[in-house]
Parts: sequence; structure tokens; C-alpha cells
Amino acid sequence: MSTPDSPVNPAPESACSIAGQWAKKASTGSTLSLVLTADTPIQERVRIVFEQVINPELQRDGGSVEFIGVDSDRVVQMRLKGSCQGCASSAIRLSMMLESTVKAYVPEVRFLEVVV
Repeated sequence: MSTPDSPVNPAPESACSIAGQWAKKASTGSTLSLVLTADTPIQERVRIVFEQVINPELQRDGGSVEFIGVDSDRVVQMRLKGSCQGCASSAIRLSMMLESTVKAYVPEVRFLEVVV
């Protein structure tokens, strides 16, 4: 039985603090002003998003993402580094959150793939 002061369904704690912080930031509706033109090649646009949007956030928790490339099927390959490296939970949760961020700036991207 819940009391008026306790939540009925509290939000689950994230297994990865970076993923939790990313989700919280995304849910607050904060927007980033990054301008990319369609004339810029897809690989370059994704690299810019990683450098200017994603990594500054991840570096606050000691993590980062290395941009590997974009294949002919528009799948982005990335490698988790720092505090996220080797953690299966962060690989799945973080790549799902990063995918929506990358797609917001580069809609041609089909999905992100974590490589080791």
C-alpha cells in the first residue's frame, strides 16, 4: 500500500550513471544548437555530433565514445571508452540513448553499433 508521500511506481535506478544522467537531461527537454548542413558528408556530420554533443557529456563521468565510421548501410560503428568500456549494461543502454541523439542531427543514420 502506498502513502500519499511515496511514489506508486518509482523510476528504476540506472545501472550506468552516465545513461541515467543522459536520460534525465533528455527528459528535461534541453536542446543543443548544432547546425549541420545536408551538404556535409554523413560521416563528417556524425563525427561532429560525437565530438561536440556526445563526448562532452560523457567525459563528465570519465567516459567517451570513439567514432569508428559509418558503413554503406548507414550504420554507425562506435567504441565505448573510459568508465563505459567493458560494461554490457552501459553498452546497450548508452547506445540506445546515443542513437536517438545522433539521429536527431543526422536522420539518415539507421542505427548505432558498439564494436570492441
